[in-house]
Amino acid sequence: MTPLPASAKTLREEFPRWALRESGAHRHWAIRTDRPTTPQIKVGAKLYLSRETITELAERLRAEERLLAEVTP
Repeated sequence: MTPLPASAKTLREEFPRWALRESGAHRHWAIRTDRPTTPQIKVGAKLYLSRETITELAERLRAEERLLAEVTP
């Protein structure tokens, strides 16, 4: 997997806990760089996410971040 191009810089800034990559098949991935807490795991926190487009991945990351914001660490 390769890092996303510089145009994804805004996305990297919006989601600092995620490393963003694009596979050779042009699928977009986000890999969590910090450790989820036990409460986060219990509500279904993900360690990685993938989507076909960067827009879909951004939407999924926003949903994941909302979930994490609701959990007490």
